[in-house]
Amino acid sequence: MLPISCNYDIFNRWLLSSDPFITGIRPKPKRRTNAFLSETLEMLLPDDPETLLAEDVDEQEDLMLESFSDEEPWMASSD
Repeated sequence: MLPISCNYDIFNRWLLSSDPFITGIRPKPKRRTNAFLSETLEMLLPDDPETLLAEDVDEQEDLMLESFSDEEPWMASSD
């Protein structure tokens, strides 16, 4: 394929996608979707969502406490 014809194709595609009227007329390609394998779902989904949610909250609290302890001494309140 010559570079000129490649650039010509790119330019034509750009023109098609830049015009809202033409873009609306063109048929949209169908997306092929496949279901996940059961092994994949087991790896992605937690066994017990409630437990993981509680662990996430604990981790967020720990991170917040660490950020407060990282403050400079002059920023700490003198109560």
